[in-house]
Amino acid sequence: MSLIKELSGKIVENKQKDLTDYLIKKMFEVDSNNKTFRAVFTNYSKGYYQDGKRVNSIHESVIKAKITFKKPLNALLEVIDSPKEIAKGSTLLYTGGDKVKVRAAGILGIIPINFSIDDPMFSDTRNHKILATIDGLKRIKEEGTKIELEGKSKLNNREIYLLKIDTPKKLDSEITHEIYGVDSETFVVMLNEMYIGDEMVSQYMVQDIQTNISLEDDFFKL
Repeated sequence: MSLIKELSGKIVENKQKDLTDYLIKKMFEVDSNNKTFRAVFTNYSKGYYQDGKRVNSIHESVIKAKITFKKPLNALLEVIDSPKEIAKGSTLLYTGGDKVKVRAAGILGIIPINFSIDDPMFSDTRNHKILATIDGLKRIKEEGTKIELEGKSKLNNREIYLLKIDTPKKLDSEITHEIYGVDSETFVVMLNEMYIGDEMVSQYMVQDIQTNISLEDDFFKL
């Protein structure tokens, strides 16, 4: 390899590292400044779990919901679509601790019911807790996490940067790495995918996001 080619490679590598460091810095700044947000999210998963129990065949599921979130940990989820008919139209409220309050759709929701956060109904087909995906940034803040810039893509007509994340804090032992999609203008994380090798087995995708929205003090109640 000639000296010119070697130097060129180092310049490109340095520029990529500088951009990666900049993206991470902006992601954390934006996350810190966004005290509230509202969005529609879709959660896809592929794995060997049903109702929290491991089974012999692979299952896939897609859950779609509207989420309103306020720091430190107040989340109101309105389920739009779910593999379980009984879950459609229900509302979930989580304000920390070990309980989730659920109000079912229709006449069944006259009285909301408290469930343990460990209840299988809050798990996907990989046995990941759906509520655990709300704050994915905490995994990439962990010591020993490796982050690389993979390139750019498009999501909902928005340009996003793709970051490959290899973190010790994986949600399950089979996951080899994650991909984060970061909006190129707002630096909000719009996409989180988990992989086993080349196969995507989990995806958390956000659309129609609004940040720092005004919420009444008593909003997080059922």
